[in-house]
Amino acid sequence: MFCVEKTSDGWPCIYSDKGYMQRDPCSWLNDCIGLEYAKSTANDNARMLCDWMNFQWREITRGTSKYDLYFISTDMLKKYRDSKKDSRLCNTSTINRYIRVVCKFLWWAKEHGRCSASVIGWNDMLSGKHHRVVVHKAKNSECSIYRIPFLLEEHKSVKKKVPTIEQVDKLKNLIRQDRKASRNEWSNEELYQRDMLIIRWMSEAGLRREEVVSLRLSDIAIFKDQNPFGTVEVLVQHGTKGSKPRYVEVSARLVRDTNAFVEFDRPVIMSSFHEKSVDTQEIFISSSHRGGIGMKAHSITNLLDIGDSEISPHGLRRYAITNYAKIWFRLEKKLVDCGERSSIDEEAIKFRLQQFAGHNSFDTTLKHYLDIAKATALTSDGEKILGEYQNFLELELDVIKTIRARAELDHV
Repeated sequence: MFCVEKTSDGWPCIYSDKGYMQRDPCSWLNDCIGLEYAKSTANDNARMLCDWMNFQWREITRGTSKYDLYFISTDMLKKYRDSKKDSRLCNTSTINRYIRVVCKFLWWAKEHGRCSASVIGWNDMLSGKHHRVVVHKAKNSECSIYRIPFLLEEHKSVKKKVPTIEQVDKLKNLIRQDRKASRNEWSNEELYQRDMLIIRWMSEAGLRREEVVSLRLSDIAIFKDQNPFGTVEVLVQHGTKGSKPRYVEVSARLVRDTNAFVEFDRPVIMSSFHEKSVDTQEIFISSSHRGGIGMKAHSITNLLDIGDSEISPHGLRRYAITNYAKIWFRLEKKLVDCGERSSIDEEAIKFRLQQFAGHNSFDTTLKHYLDIAKATALTSDGEKILGEYQNFLELELDVIKTIRARAELDHV
């Protein structure tokens, strides 16, 4: 049987009941750390993989056979899945996470030559390739390399959820706590500043994962000596959907804070992890010693996969788009309230939202975000709730400053 033990700095290892460290599982867990996983996520991965290994041990040794980590099949994983379901101790989402952790480990072992290539993969009738654990090849639009066909069906809501301000604040606090407990003590504060800016570029500017990790120093360097106020338009030209560059209106505070990070914190991360590497000019530097200095898109997914937070990278983008619509609804309402406008100009808001999100047209997705923003921004309860949050109001103030500055220029 197996158990999880933690090192002196809190990172997990898997040992047998005789005290032998399990080489491949521990190597995988160590690689998880290098891939920007939160410590809590690495511990969860260890606990779930260990649970599977104990189930597998019981299944194999029941027939008095010698334990083999890679003695596995789709049927065995299905049996493990069903045993979790029958126990009623886990919900559907958690059961699927157990299965995903096992498959992630197997895929890592296959790619690193720790096991036969036939352990996991998709079957190919033409080449005659067959695998013990059969998965499906992922579509080009999917983040993963493979899809697991034997996961339990999860009942998802029709409409995609927009995170609340409380949930985003909770996510930031979880990341802060995790950085405090991290073993990279010499650069924890700098990595925390990096992580918070990544969250802000997604939750304030609405950038996608690829767009965030593809931001270059030159994208914001032009604002360094301008001391901008209000909002500025940043040209996002790398990692965009369909390779189409677009301008994004963001708070000048976000740009100033990012330039400060580049000046003070980025060099520390660079010297800590990539001292001998060529600087390829990405703003956000990886804390892994492998695979180049820039962060990868999956590193952001790993960053957000922390504690009991359920916010996805695209959830932060939905949050930004909805908040942007709220701001313009509130501004339009104020114009109506003071008599400068007879009614709210929804067409103007739709156009701004489409530009901000980088969509070719005002589609059903944007309409959903617009409806949420309208329902929240135009009620007294909505304004009362929003009024408690400084970040939102500061962003709204930045937009107002920009509008006034442009109006003054038009009258010159």
